[in-house]
Amino acid sequence: MQQLWIKIKDILVRFWEFVIKNNPFIRQRFKTIAGYVRRSWKSIAVVLPVFLMLYYGIGGYVTNNISKETTVEFNDEKSNFSFINAGAYLIKQEVDDNMWTSNLPFIFPGVVLDNMPSYQKGIMQAVKVWVKNTNNYMQSEELKSAYKLLKYPPNIWILSKGENLALAPSSGAQYRKARKELLKFNTQAEYGKPDTDFAYNQLNMVEKNLNKVSADLEKQVLEFSSDWVDFKADEVFYLNQGKIYAHYIMLKAFSQDIMPLVTKAKQYENLTSMFKALEDALKFEPSVVRNGEIDNLTSANHLMSLNYYIVKATYYLSLVKNGLIREN
Repeated sequence: MQQLWIKIKDILVRFWEFVIKNNPFIRQRFKTIAGYVRRSWKSIAVVLPVFLMLYYGIGGYVTNNISKETTVEFNDEKSNFSFINAGAYLIKQEVDDNMWTSNLPFIFPGVVLDNMPSYQKGIMQAVKVWVKNTNNYMQSEELKSAYKLLKYPPNIWILSKGENLALAPSSGAQYRKARKELLKFNTQAEYGKPDTDFAYNQLNMVEKNLNKVSADLEKQVLEFSSDWVDFKADEVFYLNQGKIYAHYIMLKAFSQDIMPLVTKAKQYENLTSMFKALEDALKFEPSVVRNGEIDNLTSANHLMSLNYYIVKATYYLSLVKNGLIREN
């Protein structure tokens, strides 16, 4: 940390010497501004806090956009797998269509947000799991590259988080590259439609991931529900709801790829019930996320409520997965 502050001090000194001190025009303007600040500091002391409150308050409200659109379709005859297109769609939605908020510096009003960054990180983590599992099965260079790019830290803007503050690619830039790799894989590779083994493998991966989501929610409840206020409850809630959303979108696309197998195994009804449970989990939007004690009649526990829908969805997913194996 000491080296970091020395580095910052050195940067500021160089900025003063090369940009201000050696430039008469800029130096004069700097003195004019400094004089104005000295004369008007009382007014600035009143106006500045109000401006900051409005800037971050209104700006944060405008920036906040937790996407839960579930009606998108991914049919594309030129692509091999609909679920790969779904992953590319999610990356574009969160990085380009929305603003990627996990890496925003203080100059952006969205830096005050915590629910949206958690939700977006959950989405990207789930997409990464799908890409990793697919690559383990198919061994593709494009998928391998996409997975490596999706592992990139979500909080990098321009400078690395190390002590040297070196220039580094932004998180959004790396995720855009991952999207290109996914689309490249989906148009170049010729793998045919998913068979039963691949379908089982993917569904088993999602089941394990949803079980982990359930376990993470339960852990937060067990460890912190007895606290007077759990300040991390909303972050945990939205992180895992983001994972649910990504799994919903990619499962919906994947169901198009494996629908002949699902129909043959007579699992369409169970598949529909699974999607209904995931939709209910996404519709759950408490105004304030509470992690109250489970046996308290007056305090809600929204983490456990979300967990209920996950357990329900996982149950039906297990029926679909095992039904495919029995039939085929």
